[in-house]
Amino acid sequence: MLYKYINENRITQCPKNGTAGGKHISNLPRYLEKHPELALAEGYKPLVEESEPEFNPETQYLTFIYEDTEDEIIKHYEVNDIETESE
Repeated sequence: MLYKYINENRITQCPKNGTAGGKHISNLPRYLEKHPELALAEGYKPLVEESEPEFNPETQYLTFIYEDTEDEIIKHYEVNDIETESE
């Protein structure tokens, strides 16, 4: 599947129907997979997801950000500590 990078918190999936290279195309994802140079020109790239790191769900939680590279979009995970109220 191909995605378009919006910002570090958001990507959008390639729509089923749309335009590419000035043409209206049905089954756009399949068409762009067969024409990768056009997909890149239109801003669509494959998503590569890093493995989730180990974390303690009782004291930690995961967040993620997207990185836009030349050929792909990478989903990076980050471990965060759950803040507790001090008594």
